[in-house]
Amino acid sequence: MYKKVMGAIISKTDDEFYIIKDNDVYHINETAARIFDLCNGKNGMDDIIQKLSSYFEVSSNDLSEFEEDVNFFLSELVSLGLVRAV
Repeated sequence: MYKKVMGAIISKTDDEFYIIKDNDVYHINETAARIFDLCNGKNGMDDIIQKLSSYFEVSSNDLSEFEEDVNFFLSELVSLGLVRAV
């Protein structure tokens, strides 16, 4: 399960998404925003992949690459201290 750390929020301005924590601001795309949003302490890696692949209608041919991308981004969120595994 993944959970946002205290103080990390998402902001949307026009069609742009940002994760903000303290004085750090990270510009992200819509897919990354959805991944961050799903880090609510109730979703693990498989849950996040299933929900996003369904939402974005990822084909079975592209699922492996999609899983790698989600895993990479979650690792980045953890390393930046924006999300933690619970």
